[in-house]
Amino acid sequence: MSNYTYVSNFGAKDALDTGDLDKIIKGADFETEFNNIATAVATKADTSSPTFTGTVTIPAITLGGVAVTSTATELNLLDGVTASTAELNLLDGVTATTAELNYVDGVTSNIQTQLDAKGTVNSLSDLSVTATAAELNILDGVTSTASELNLVDGSSAGTVVNDKAVVYSSAGQVKATTLSIGSWVIKVDTNELVFEYNSTEVFKVGTDGAVTSAGNVTAFGTI
Repeated sequence: MSNYTYVSNFGAKDALDTGDLDKIIKGADFETEFNNIATAVATKADTSSPTFTGTVTIPAITLGGVAVTSTATELNLLDGVTASTAELNLLDGVTATTAELNYVDGVTSNIQTQLDAKGTVNSLSDLSVTATAAELNILDGVTSTASELNLVDGSSAGTVVNDKAVVYSSAGQVKATTLSIGSWVIKVDTNELVFEYNSTEVFKVGTDGAVTSAGNVTAFGTI
C-alpha cells in the first residue's frame, strides 16, 4: 500500500517567464503523475468491502459511536464460541465479579451433562444431590454466620475443646479440668480437687478424702 507523491510541481511553472522551457508541460510529465496516482489508488483499501493481506494494525475502533476497549487477547476469548444470542443473553444482568466466577473454574460437575440429557430438572436427584428436601429445609431460616457455625467444628461430645462449643455426652456430662464461676475457679490439680477464690487456693479435697482448708471449717451438721 503506497501513498501518492507528485513528481512535477505544476503550480510552480506558472511563475516562470514566458518562453522558459521548464514552463512547458509535456505529456510524459502527465504520464508519470497519472501512473503514480494509479499505483497509489490501486494499492489503497476500498471504502466498501476492502480486502487486506498481511498484518493489519488498527489504533482504535468505534462501533455505533462506542469505543471498543477490548484487547486482541480479550476478543480472542470469543474465538470458536458457538453460543446463540439467546444463550449469551443468559449473562444479561449478571453482577458476579471475575473473582466470583473464577470459583467455578475447573469444576467438573456433571450438572450440565445431566441437564443436556434431561432437558429439565424435576428433582434434586436429577442433579445427583443425595440430600432430601427435608434435610435441605433444615437450613430454612438459619441466620447463623460461618463463624458461629464453625464453633461446633471440632467439638467433641462430653469433652471440653478450647474455643469450641460445649456438647454434652449422652449421659448429660461434660468432662473438664477447670470450671470458672465468677471469682471462683474449681480445677483438678494432680490428685486433688482445688477451689480458688481470686487466684488464691482456699480449699481442696484429695482422692483419699483428705480435706485442706485455708481457714476455719464450719459444720452445719454432726462431725
